[in-house]
Amino acid sequence: MGDLFGKGGVVLILIVVVVLWSKRLPDAAKNIGKSIRIFKNELDPQKEDKSKDSDS
Repeated sequence: MGDLFGKGGVVLILIVVVVLWSKRLPDAAKNIGKSIRIFKNELDPQKEDKSKDSDS
């Protein structure tokens, strides 16, 4: 049967995720994007302050 989690296993898992959770994927992607944005802002808070100053 071979290695279940090889390249074929990863493809199989991706197909199962898309089929079973296709309605939830856009929300999950949106939440991941928000989380990454918040994380980046926490790493470099000065960048956020500069953008707020230039908007005024």
